[in-house]
Amino acid sequence: MRNEEYGNLKRRRAGTGVGERHGVGGMGKDASRRGRRDPSLLLRGLGLSSSSLVSTQTSQFWNAPKLTYEQIKPRTEQPSPNAYIVDVREPDEVILGSIPSSVNIPLSGFAESLHLNPVAFKQKHGFEKPRQDQEVVFYCRSGKRSATASDIAKNRGYTNVLNYEGSWLDWTAREQDKSS
Repeated sequence: MRNEEYGNLKRRRAGTGVGERHGVGGMGKDASRRGRRDPSLLLRGLGLSSSSLVSTQTSQFWNAPKLTYEQIKPRTEQPSPNAYIVDVREPDEVILGSIPSSVNIPLSGFAESLHLNPVAFKQKHGFEKPRQDQEVVFYCRSGKRSATASDIAKNRGYTNVLNYEGSWLDWTAREQDKSS
């Protein structure tokens, strides 16, 4: 192979796009040569730090205690100011219905909302920010996003986190059974 051809091949492998060479888009200078993404740049793009990655990795084995329909139903009939039922679905899903006495914090902005001070949180969501020792039950459509929200809350220092595993699908099925 001639030197000129070798140089062209080397440049193609390294990536000649301006974004790749300068670390834009999650590719660091050295990482682009190897074709790998630089995790710290990706995290920064998501508004996270490498320390949040470490805390997420160490908590991957933690699962929030799970509630059943029979356990959550009384919480909806006699709501307490010391407990929240939080729907982490997006607004277009919540329009279709929600569990009585629940409040909505969409998962898409959930981590950011937990970083807000209490005044900004209330302005954004219309209710008081949960205290870190307050009971918080999460639900979504099927239980997956609520598990994610539970992990995020735990990583942010919340100590009384619960997950309604059946979530909206279970709730609606059980409520329909009662009315039939």
